[in-house]
Amino acid sequence: MMAPKVKIPDPPEADVIYMTEAGKQSLQKELDHLLKHDRKQVLDGIRESRNMGDIVENSGYEDAKREQQLIDGRIDEIQQILQIARVVRKRTVPTDHAGIGSIVELHDLKRRRKLHYQLVGPFEADPENAKVSYTSPIGEALWGKQVGERVEVQAPSGLLRYRIENIKK
Repeated sequence: MMAPKVKIPDPPEADVIYMTEAGKQSLQKELDHLLKHDRKQVLDGIRESRNMGDIVENSGYEDAKREQQLIDGRIDEIQQILQIARVVRKRTVPTDHAGIGSIVELHDLKRRRKLHYQLVGPFEADPENAKVSYTSPIGEALWGKQVGERVEVQAPSGLLRYRIENIKK
């Protein structure tokens, strides 16, 4: 008797950003810091520079205004991300196939070594800590795959071949 075939999910929607709970918390923490600390600090700097007199030739004022623009831009960006983000809760992370939040253990068929990656949203990717975006080449190759399947990834260094050994939360 054959095991029932698992329905593989469609690729993520383009107008939605999926992320883990940890990814959302990290962005929220950054937003809070920008709003409560960095923005306040730069506004104090602008106020101070303005009090120094002529703002036309005041490089401190110009620097503070540029810093304010950068901070406000990042605040807007994070708010937009959080507005369209869909958080994948830890309890719903798939283990029957690779999806958002899944930790995929791989066997490198060429180098004969094991490695693992966690599939995360594009704004929480951190390759040095084995967190890859579902929109990256390896993320797209792993998406929806199951234990035992082989995947190929075209990388700058050449074609990489892996076998999926395990998928966990």
